[in-house]
Amino acid sequence: MGLAGNLLRLRLKGLAPLALLGLFLGGCMSTEQAAQLGAQEHPKILKSYGGTYAEQGLDGYVAQVGGTLAAQANATEDIKARYTFTLLDSPVVNAFALPGGYVYVTRGILTLANSEAELAGVIGHEIGHVTGNHTAKRYNQQVLAGVGAMVVGAATGNSDLANVVQKGSQLYLLSYSRDQENQSDAYGVRYMRAAGYDPFEMGDFLSSMNAQQALGAKIAGQDYNPNRVDFFSTHPNSGDRAARAYQMAGKNGLTRGELPSRRDAFLNAIDGMLYGDDPAQGFVRGTKFLHSQMRIAFEAPKGYQLMNGPSAVVGQGPGGVQFQFDGANTYKQGQSLAGYISQVWGPSLKVNVQNVQNGTSHGVPMAVGRARAATSQGSVDVRLVAYQVSATEVYRMLILSPASQARSVSGDLDSLQSSFRRLSTLEAASLKPLRIKVVTVQRGDTVSSLARRMAFEDHREERFRVLNGMGATEGLQAGARVKLVVEG
Repeated sequence: MGLAGNLLRLRLKGLAPLALLGLFLGGCMSTEQAAQLGAQEHPKILKSYGGTYAEQGLDGYVAQVGGTLAAQANATEDIKARYTFTLLDSPVVNAFALPGGYVYVTRGILTLANSEAELAGVIGHEIGHVTGNHTAKRYNQQVLAGVGAMVVGAATGNSDLANVVQKGSQLYLLSYSRDQENQSDAYGVRYMRAAGYDPFEMGDFLSSMNAQQALGAKIAGQDYNPNRVDFFSTHPNSGDRAARAYQMAGKNGLTRGELPSRRDAFLNAIDGMLYGDDPAQGFVRGTKFLHSQMRIAFEAPKGYQLMNGPSAVVGQGPGGVQFQFDGANTYKQGQSLAGYISQVWGPSLKVNVQNVQNGTSHGVPMAVGRARAATSQGSVDVRLVAYQVSATEVYRMLILSPASQARSVSGDLDSLQSSFRRLSTLEAASLKPLRIKVVTVQRGDTVSSLARRMAFEDHREERFRVLNGMGATEGLQAGARVKLVVEG
């Protein structure tokens, strides 16, 4: 969560100027129009994902790998795009493309990859979406979804609330179809082969993604479904994608290892890279959010997922619960918290707040207002919680839950809203960012001994194996290089 603390709004109606709406609804887009659209949306992507990550020249490294693949795509395909490759400062494992050849890779992708060839597989896949014209088609779907969101907002008089409610459902609209994913995998394998990378490593990365998502579900106490769309991803991940990628690679007439992976070059590039959240945005550690500069923290119940962004923390939990935490930039000094909720915040969301109650959370003054709102997905209970840490600093938490789940989630929501607290000076000073550290396996090292050096409190061995693309029973060899996550 950035220091500005502005409300993170996913305004789908703001995705395209109204002057271009008819064009996109018509379903056609020229190369020039695609480039114009990509250039228009690029600054918004940067803002939403915390900007570019330029430490250690990694942004240039990603662009270099991308440029090599793009040259192969433009040499062999009918679509000739001018590509722009961007490394986003986000821990979320994701990559995506916009019309006009804008390709994005998150810092989280680099933490999960284990070679330059794996990174090339990710980028080649996204170039494949451009080649297959999937980005323009998907953007048309987004605009249509945006029109629907505006209708919902108008019907309920509550566009801001509708946007928050739809955070989870929008992922379906943002995701590609499985046919598009398979086609882009095939393009990616082709470009890897042409660029001189081992194409089998695309399957390796997809296997790591499956393992990472399975481990994430296990840590969150949930069942893993390889066919679901991940909460924070734009790609559906079927369990057999990796197997198909291996089959595609084999059809190139190559054997595994015949072309280089450039593993050492990749590990050299990412050694020391930031892992997880940027300190300026605070840290998500499991179900906890801690911000050393703001000296604030809160904790969600077990089974919740949190995602930290430049301006807000969003999360979801069992029973359809969703929430958003940010700074109350509309609060005016001297105003009571109850007055702010009932007279400013509630009306801005177009909800009728009732029963505002004052209290404290770990000694911090707070107020809680409640409301009920009608949405296209049914009635939702709304909690508006405000916390005052100083005369000028107020933070807030908007919590939404289906009205039908009121009893089952009540305890979780009480716990969530009452977890906010101030960090002591000592606690704040002790918070350090996590970084990738590349080490060489020494004689006598084991998975267990190296995993104990990982900066996690649980599932260390499993995290180590997923981070390094290792199977459940795979061992280590002296002289090999592996990744650790350490405080730095």
